[in-house]
Amino acid sequence: MASRKSFFHSYRRGSQALGVGAGLALVGLVIAAPGGCTLNLEGIPTGTGGSASTSSITTTDATTTSACASTGGGCSQNSECDDGKPCTDDVCTGGACVSTANDATKPPDGLACTDDVCSGGVESHPLKAAGALCAPGSALVCDGVSTMCPTCTVNSDCGAPTADGCVVPTCTGSTCTMQNATGNANTQAPHDCKVSVCNNGMPTPMVDTTDAPVDDQNPCTLNVCDASGDPYPAAPQGTTCGTGECNNVGQCKGAAGTTCAVAADCASTICLVGLCRAPSGISCSDDLYCATERCNSTICASCNVNGDCKSNVCVSGVCKGAGGAPCNGDTDCAGGKCQYGLCQLDLTAACSSNIDCLSGYCNGGACKACSSNADCSPGSTCGVNVTTSYGVCRLPKDAYCSPAVPVLFLCNSGVCNGFPSTCK
Repeated sequence: MASRKSFFHSYRRGSQALGVGAGLALVGLVIAAPGGCTLNLEGIPTGTGGSASTSSITTTDATTTSACASTGGGCSQNSECDDGKPCTDDVCTGGACVSTANDATKPPDGLACTDDVCSGGVESHPLKAAGALCAPGSALVCDGVSTMCPTCTVNSDCGAPTADGCVVPTCTGSTCTMQNATGNANTQAPHDCKVSVCNNGMPTPMVDTTDAPVDDQNPCTLNVCDASGDPYPAAPQGTTCGTGECNNVGQCKGAAGTTCAVAADCASTICLVGLCRAPSGISCSDDLYCATERCNSTICASCNVNGDCKSNVCVSGVCKGAGGAPCNGDTDCAGGKCQYGLCQLDLTAACSSNIDCLSGYCNGGACKACSSNADCSPGSTCGVNVTTSYGVCRLPKDAYCSPAVPVLFLCNSGVCNGFPSTCK
């Protein structure tokens, strides 16, 4: 019941004031509608360049899907779908306007001795029966023939205002008329981000950002009204909620560094190597917090050159995993080999440090089996692995580790936990 309905109501009242009558016909009048469409007097959208097929203001259809949508006009919000009929509710659904009958509406015509009726989405104003009160509380009655009340002397002769206060019976020139009030309606719903105002004799909701909603106990929404009059807008992404953080649609999800199975588990919607990752620009304390695998000081950032990465391999802004970094598959690793959840190379592969090798021993630029504790990094010990049948150094303190790694590849201390998961 927006601007176009206001137009129709105003025109109808104007026609009666001019004495033209309720049967007024305006053949061919076409009104511009949003989305490159036109609107005829029946409110039926036609394609651009269409024309009105009838002259009647009222219609006989209770539900109409906009022809505009099928011709490419479409809609993006409810306000574009007003069909000019006070007896329908008009919404935008899936890019198409849908109008549904609302027979609870009573659009006023400003006449004391007619009823205001919606039936099947069609507006009508039949005469009141002889003897019917001109309005509730009126001392005057209708004669069943005229649309006007008998002669009045004061406003109270004409009855009481409607319950919502939007129509006020008034005695003007000895005649009772139904005057549309302005200002706030008497019917208000608290904490709904709306204020009900009188518009063309009917209460109409308008945005009121001061009418804040009650606390919904959701740490990921704000208990305020947004500029569109919708309650509970999403809190800023990254807001702490329990052990997680808020995403951008008001839901509490996994924070960067927590385990995940799919992207939907994470506030950032980024799940890599079984961990929620943060996008560039978010604070971090370790490369594994970042989707780019690069924590530049304390901020996640993409890489530009190989030298930006610990692995010295930058591909499309993302650092490939260095030796010993967690991985899901070979493509995650700079060395092209992911074993037991970590980037680790086989024997004889070129290496630059012990952590590059599955064996934990890099000597002479190649991965080799260890033969004693002296071959291993400080804090690590050498033992024969029953799977590989060669000496392997257990991971030293602070090395990345994975709980999924078999026992003989676990930390030297036997303890792997925290985020990122490291040997203790």
